[in-house]
Amino acid sequence: MHPEVLKDLEVLHYHVENNYPVEKELVFKVVPELYTHEINKLGFADRLRFKKPRISYARADGEQLEVDVNYNRMKESELEKLMDKSMQMEMYLLE
Repeated sequence: MHPEVLKDLEVLHYHVENNYPVEKELVFKVVPELYTHEINKLGFADRLRFKKPRISYARADGEQLEVDVNYNRMKESELEKLMDKSMQMEMYLLE
């Protein structure tokens, strides 16, 4: 593991073990999966701040896969509508 991640884990462990308050930012940095529900409640513009970079899968000859080509062609408004619809569906399922 990266030394910074190890340091953050040690700090988090120390605070929990000694019953000290833990910073929300530290927990988000170490375990962002815990905050998906809160992130999904945000609007599209705010959700973009938490978006992880999308991995593109390219072949060895440099040709992109059809899935990535279609994804890159989508306009931002279409992507925004798609993201909002998927987040609404996820929120409906969670509730």
